[in-house]
Amino acid sequence: HSFPTRRSTDLESRRVRSSFRYSLKEFGAVTEEEQIAATWALTAQQRHLSGDYGSAIRMFETAVQFAPRFAPIYRNWASVEAAENQFSKAYELMEKAADLAPKDLGILLAWVQIEVKAGHPEKALEFAQKAAKLAPDDEVIVNALADAERRNNLHEAAEGNFCRALDLMSAKGVSGRPVLVAMTARADNLRRWAESLRELRRPEAAQKLLLAATIMEEVVALNPDDTTSQAIRHEIALQCGHVVFSLKGFPEARRHYDSAISWNPIRDRDRKVTETASFIMADHLLQAGCVEEGRRYIELCRKVGVGGSKYQEQLPDLEIELANKRVLGVIDYIVANRADCTMRLAGTGQEVSVNRA
Repeated sequence: HSFPTRRSTDLESRRVRSSFRYSLKEFGAVTEEEQIAATWALTAQQRHLSGDYGSAIRMFETAVQFAPRFAPIYRNWASVEAAENQFSKAYELMEKAADLAPKDLGILLAWVQIEVKAGHPEKALEFAQKAAKLAPDDEVIVNALADAERRNNLHEAAEGNFCRALDLMSAKGVSGRPVLVAMTARADNLRRWAESLRELRRPEAAQKLLLAATIMEEVVALNPDDTTSQAIRHEIALQCGHVVFSLKGFPEARRHYDSAISWNPIRDRDRKVTETASFIMADHLLQAGCVEEGRRYIELCRKVGVGGSKYQEQLPDLEIELANKRVLGVIDYIVANRADCTMRLAGTGQEVSVNRA
């Protein structure tokens, strides 16, 4: 067995102390009692993340004994309770924190997150608006406000605040995950906005979806290993395909359906999107006489599909078309009490007899 040297132990100790010093600063700990309490609270959060909820609560209780009037302890404890769906206890702790520091931005943000977790988007918006009045130029606050507006279907307001939050992040040199999360939430807001417009204002809905698709392409390019971003990009591409199809037909929509497809999907949400897009691609490629291309998408649809879905039930009809040339034309007349009719082929004078079965 190898044992750590005194030097490696000292280095690790300094790294941990440095990490705690930074966290304590973010915690707002000033007095020695607050620093001790914050250290217990930070350790409690780590215990909770490791799955030890019981130990975490005992550590928070110890932290409160050291600094009973230190609001961040109650805030972080409440967040842990909310994560465990213990909302009654979480609200009790948040009330205590708010009484001690009514204008603390961290507490207001924690309220937003807890109300979202509890399924109360209207209350989350109220706390986000309060925070925004106190810090109108804080990028974290503006982004939280935009996200709360998104959850309340205030799409236009959310779009404005997402753009503003991203501008503030850029001006302050913020990069990485916070930016990607904000961009993804903005794309989702545009997608939801498009859904609300789709029936009455399809051209505008298409514009929103195309912008959302562009944003998600950028997100995926910046973080190609994030499977959630990939899934959202495919879902938005599928919606783009549907709206563009309704406006301009399949040739214009084809690239969006293609973008929606995962050739080796793993998660169910990716499989469902791919099944839908590949079936539509196969159907319209066969209509256009592109048999080999159509066959490729039929095979993909069969591969990713779930038994019992409407697309799997309709696949045999498409497979029949692989062996039978589809007759396209204009029906001239139907003979009563008979199962056939005469069809004039569009653009020619040729007539063929077609069995109606």
